Amino acid sequence: MNTAHWADVREEVCTHLEIGRGMGETELDTMTRLVWLERRNHLDAIENAVAAALDRERGQATRPARVLQWKPPLRSPGPF
Repeated sequence: MNTAHWADVREEVCTHLEIGRGMGETELDTMTRLVWLERRNHLDAIENAVAAALDRERGQATRPARVLQWKPPLRSPGPF
């Protein structure tokens, strides 16, 4: 991460700490909530990626086969 990203993270954490303090939360409660939300977001992203990969794999395995369309014979069957 470069310095700009760390500055953004610092600003976000400070903002959440101020909001939490205004709502009567302790710093520990605010940080626990932030960490929990961040972990949940990462787990959701991983779960979505795995589900998409499995759907793609299932789609290839269960793709309907190409079937020729039935057409009536061009001539009538003669007496054999």
